[in-house]
Amino acid sequence: MDNTTDSTIIGEGIPITNHNNTEVDSIAGTPVAVALHPCDLCRSRRIMCDYGLPECQRCIDNKVGCTYSSDRPKSRRRSRYIDMLERKISALESLIESNSKGNKEYSSNIDSSLTVPSTFVSSVKSQQKRQGEEGSVQDDESSPPSLSRKTPEILSDLKSGDPVPTINFNKTFNSSMAGNQPLFDHLIEVYFNHVHNYIGIIHRPTFMMLYQSNSVPEILAWSVFALSARFSHHLALLATPSAPAGRHFADRAQDLFRKHLHKSPSFEDVQAGILMACYEFASGKGEYATYFVGVAQRSAQYIGIGFIDSHMVYNPASPNLLNWHEIETRRRLWWACLQCDIIASSLIGRPLGVDDRDYMVEFPGDDAVWDPSHHYQYKPYYWFQYAAKLTVIWREIYMFIQHRHLRRWYSNSTIRNAFNKLDQDLVAFMQDLPAHMHFSPETNHTLRKEITHHHRATAILHSIYWTVVIMLHRSNLAHGIAQKSVTTFEMRSRDRCVQAAHELGRMVVDFSGHEDKVLDVFTPFAIFNAATIYANLAFAENGDNTSVAKERLNQIRSFLKKTVQSWNMSEMYIEILRLLESILIRDNSSCDSSKTNCSGWQVPTSTSYFQWYFSNLAPIKGE
Repeated sequence: MDNTTDSTIIGEGIPITNHNNTEVDSIAGTPVAVALHPCDLCRSRRIMCDYGLPECQRCIDNKVGCTYSSDRPKSRRRSRYIDMLERKISALESLIESNSKGNKEYSSNIDSSLTVPSTFVSSVKSQQKRQGEEGSVQDDESSPPSLSRKTPEILSDLKSGDPVPTINFNKTFNSSMAGNQPLFDHLIEVYFNHVHNYIGIIHRPTFMMLYQSNSVPEILAWSVFALSARFSHHLALLATPSAPAGRHFADRAQDLFRKHLHKSPSFEDVQAGILMACYEFASGKGEYATYFVGVAQRSAQYIGIGFIDSHMVYNPASPNLLNWHEIETRRRLWWACLQCDIIASSLIGRPLGVDDRDYMVEFPGDDAVWDPSHHYQYKPYYWFQYAAKLTVIWREIYMFIQHRHLRRWYSNSTIRNAFNKLDQDLVAFMQDLPAHMHFSPETNHTLRKEITHHHRATAILHSIYWTVVIMLHRSNLAHGIAQKSVTTFEMRSRDRCVQAAHELGRMVVDFSGHEDKVLDVFTPFAIFNAATIYANLAFAENGDNTSVAKERLNQIRSFLKKTVQSWNMSEMYIEILRLLESILIRDNSSCDSSKTNCSGWQVPTSTSYFQWYFSNLAPIKGE
């Protein structure tokens, strides 16, 4: 074409626009005038216009007058909206800057202010002297609880006014912490005795070898110290009752974690992310915990841990480059990431971040073979393997509940078949569980004397199992109540929920008096779900179980109140239970004495009670 401003025709029959605001008919080759904006009628009705002149085709078809305004309509001004966004961004930047300064000041204040109280040291030394004279260790209720019946030897090395040890290192845990060896030795011992049993993502022999050679990555060291500090009653850590134990360790680990986001993640970054997520879960900061879980999960996918057992694709973590212990550690880390992701998703009621097609990882092997340096009460000891198998069932149940809640199933028969399969998988899992992983009368008797590693591992396994049972059957019961058709199918779910609540309630009674030793294992989330079943039994039904349900509900509420200091989320659980109790009393005040069905229950169709809570909060407050 001679006119260089015209567009090139890209195909026969395709109209294109030239520089003179005329449409070129590629068939006839003659220009057709078009408008710069829709006609008045199409614009008022917000429908498509072909910009034809003098009349658009839509107005011609409808036989109405077509007019074009002389002035092109001005677009809406976005200056106010943009100004509002800029103000919000500026406010967030200033808030982040102030928080970062506050964290640095907070950490420095802790490091400078944490000293060993002279009175407490003298009392400890006098107690040690008395114990030496008597030749035995006696429990003293007036002194802070300890993790063992023997007073730690590290306390005898502390003097009045000694500052809390600090670490100064760049990338690895090096020899600059020479004067602080006792504290770090103590925290590492606490970690492998009280945390490692159910978060077995660190290979102990490898970690200790790196620790002794001053080669532990600093982000992993800070994370281990932060989480183990929650289980420690060290004098230096007890000097800050207003903050969670190990907060200054966690702040430094999280600062490094955020800095590492700007580079390629490492295997140690994933380990630290999971430990930080567990720490924030315990601190009641669910949003921070979810953040660390998400970053750790995606970092694990990025470095190829999700395909550690795949022989079809090449990845940096190829089994050809790693020995069996390294492969096993990565398997355990992946299943820990997946389990934390499921827990976070179940808490907030949002979809999972990982699909089952995104990974090819086998179940972990025998704990005793993987870590021969750790003493296990039973061999073979497959706790982590069973936890991984339960994670798979939990994930399938979660997806089933979400799809059913969003009405993605086609027929009732499909729903029932899928539901029955999941329920059978849960029953088969418990039947396949070895005898030493069950709570027996002998186990309950030994709980009165001492909480062992085996008790902690068994407690978290059973708490997760019965919580998953409640989630599956509670959702099924909720759908029957919503459809006002509570049949035998739904009543069976009611009975399974009651059974699970009784199991969790019995565990609360068994661990009574040991809350500080099993707190991070026997999660408040599990007993909260049991409390919701007891609340419905106590106030929505009139039967033989009413008095027992009220008694167990009070026990669980008392347990949650004891955990508020360490688990701030427990306060939210108590508030949800209060609202649930108020609604049940209001809606079932006219129940007759013979009412034993569950038509008056208040249960959510999703996995979480939080959506139910916020949807029912306004009517209660308005009354």
